[in-house]
Amino acid sequence: MSPDKSTNDYDLVPVFYCPKCYSLKIMHEDYIASDFCGDCGCTDIRTCYIDEWERMYKNRYGHPYVVKNNSIRNSPLYRMDLDELKKLLYNSAYLTSIVHDLYATFPEGLVKEEIVLLLFDKVLRDNRLDELKSVMFNYLKRQGNEPDKTK
Repeated sequence: MSPDKSTNDYDLVPVFYCPKCYSLKIMHEDYIASDFCGDCGCTDIRTCYIDEWERMYKNRYGHPYVVKNNSIRNSPLYRMDLDELKKLLYNSAYLTSIVHDLYATFPEGLVKEEIVLLLFDKVLRDNRLDELKSVMFNYLKRQGNEPDKTK
């Protein structure tokens, strides 16, 4: 099988799977110097690319192993780099509401540029970037903009 050129590098690494139950939970036991399936115990271990394994899994079980959903983590908002995120926040009508949802005691009397810079400094320092994205996502949804169209 030749992998598609547009796939990520990790898709080019073959996976080990159990042909009996299609589990990817392959274990190695040094004591017996053998690989085996951690789910069913089968010792017949095979390899293929992940997209081929996903097809085989779906054919056997009737559904994909990983179900794609409408999680906000699939939103482009979660893939934006910091500069794009800052621009989006700067232009948001809900800037002060978003800020105060994250930090109730955020300093007052700042201009937009200072608010965005200080907020990102605090969010990154406090490791709350995902929380900021989540709050922004919810405000964009309320505003009527679909978060998928916010670029």
